[in-house]
Amino acid sequence: MAESHVEIRTTRHEAGLVVASACGAVVQATAPNLVDGLAKLLVQGAPVLLDVSGLRLEWAPAPEVFVTAVTTAGGWPVARLALFGADQAAAERLRACRVSECVPLARTAEEAAALVERRPTRLVRSIELPARPASIPRAREFLRDTSDRWGLPERDDVAGVVTELVTNAVVHAGTRLRLRIVLDRSGIRVSVRDRRPGAFAVGPGLRAVARSSRTWGVLHYADGKSVWAHVPAERAIAGPPAPRPVRAERPPASISAPRRRRFATGDPEQAHAFLRTVYGPHALHLADTDLAGFHLEYDGVATNRFAIEHVRHATAVESLFAPAESLVVVHPLTGELRLTSRRDELRAGPGDVLLCDAATDLRIYSPRLDIEVVRLDPVAVARVVAELTGFDAPTLPIDLCRAVSPARAAHWRATVAHLRRDVLGNSEIMAGPLTRTALFRSLVAMLVESFPNPAVGRPIDGGGRVEPPTLRRAIRYIEDHAADDIALADIAAAAGLGARALQLAFRRYHDVTPLEYLRRVRLDRAHRDLQASTPADSTVGGIADRWRFPHHGNFSALYLRTYGSSPSITLRS
Repeated sequence: MAESHVEIRTTRHEAGLVVASACGAVVQATAPNLVDGLAKLLVQGAPVLLDVSGLRLEWAPAPEVFVTAVTTAGGWPVARLALFGADQAAAERLRACRVSECVPLARTAEEAAALVERRPTRLVRSIELPARPASIPRAREFLRDTSDRWGLPERDDVAGVVTELVTNAVVHAGTRLRLRIVLDRSGIRVSVRDRRPGAFAVGPGLRAVARSSRTWGVLHYADGKSVWAHVPAERAIAGPPAPRPVRAERPPASISAPRRRRFATGDPEQAHAFLRTVYGPHALHLADTDLAGFHLEYDGVATNRFAIEHVRHATAVESLFAPAESLVVVHPLTGELRLTSRRDELRAGPGDVLLCDAATDLRIYSPRLDIEVVRLDPVAVARVVAELTGFDAPTLPIDLCRAVSPARAAHWRATVAHLRRDVLGNSEIMAGPLTRTALFRSLVAMLVESFPNPAVGRPIDGGGRVEPPTLRRAIRYIEDHAADDIALADIAAAAGLGARALQLAFRRYHDVTPLEYLRRVRLDRAHRDLQASTPADSTVGGIADRWRFPHHGNFSALYLRTYGSSPSITLRS
């Protein structure tokens, strides 16, 4: 059982430094104890060197307690902290949470002493303000004091962003607010968190913020929102941003060596900022009111042509993604996932594999997001598809869809798991450019055979079209309700078609009627049950009844014609 607390001990004072050690398991319940104890040491003014060799960072965002303690004690340079003694696993966790950018990480106390006086590459400072007009000049004064502490020149563009964001919160939210300033290598991020949920209008003030910043956006909470803006390290140039160049088809190029990236945080704003660097601009809504256990975990391996990633959000999230330049395959590892595009909506759970074209708006909702994601460059995919199938198009036209069969979905999951576990992390294997090229081509081949698409789909009238969403909805309804007493009218209603149109669609794409398709699904489910059962716990008649075959003799004859043996033999074997 994990300890119910962590312990901090001061081991010695030397040369104006405090050397201390911490031991215990850092989990959600013990993290506040560590923050409080460490903050008490830091507020005394002397730099603190902390031996973390006795700490176990068992909670994903546990490493962030050190940043929180420094911020609580007044932030750098008032509070100065350096860590030493972390083993390899702990050091990787600290870097994944970007703690080493805020708090120096060293191997020994001597190295920590040499680093503790240096300004970290990432600094954070915040202040709570009431919803009063006086908070606006107070926010500007807080910015001036922060710039002075951090040794930064005063910047009119940053001051303008702070003024407009705080004014917007005071005037329109009318609740207490938190101003937060974050400095890193890329620039300054200013955010204002209020306690008024819901949408808001973009007025002249926020348009001025947009002109002064590289990017800006909103993070929605269940009890409010955080409006943020990122001002680049160089002074922002007034005027509209330069238009993004139109992406042209790239000539063939080698696939780069994979790069692994890990990240974890318990800070919603930092989580949103990180995910934007990976998946591009998107709106994020955190639906839970209690975010005490919030954390994001990301573990991804990427090349210039594809990426395989694991993303876990320990809270209910809804994200709206703007069009991007990727084909995306999503596989929920736990829980439920709902994806909505302009044309369709699909729900998925563990075992399901979905393909979506990120070139359209995509909305994702999950009560606890835990997914595996594969992203592929659509232009490179189209090039390989043309070589493999002869289907020549700038990109592969697809809609939001499921894998064509459970077997294909299982094959995709197993292959991706093998790549993550045994291949992508092996530097010797991935050092070979031919190996990387072959790996990408195999992913593309598996993609076109696993999901509906015109490259290998059944065309109609030579038009290169695949199953329409209405037919996919009918098939999904059949698969979900195969054990229920359903009729042709039920399937047509689920598909949003008339009975005649549904008959024609099944004939055109599957060369069977809807009820014949239903019977095949039921027979397949009965076959699986017979294989998984024994005469001691099941009977042929019971399984036949379960899958809506009331005439047992007809069921046995149909089973024999389909599988080449009687159902009783399958059950006994």
